[in-house]
Amino acid sequence: MTRGNRRDVDRERARKRAERAGAGKKKDKDGKNATQSLVNQRERDAEIMRRKLAEAAQRKQQPEQQQQQQQQQSSGGGGT
Repeated sequence: MTRGNRRDVDRERARKRAERAGAGKKKDKDGKNATQSLVNQRERDAEIMRRKLAEAAQRKQQPEQQQQQQQQQSSGGGGT
């Protein structure tokens, strides 16, 4: 088999595989709902990032609060 023929055969096999695996995906990208699905995806991503930022801020505040509590406990214990 020559190299050019092998390329054609491989392309054909890849095309058939793509048709079987992602038949519905291509229609969604090119269809009417493509813009709406992109908007929904961006909204989902934005919500995930908001949650991550809130969790990070909460984790950052927890060590600060623990340090303040430890400082208050250590400074208030020696009054005799």
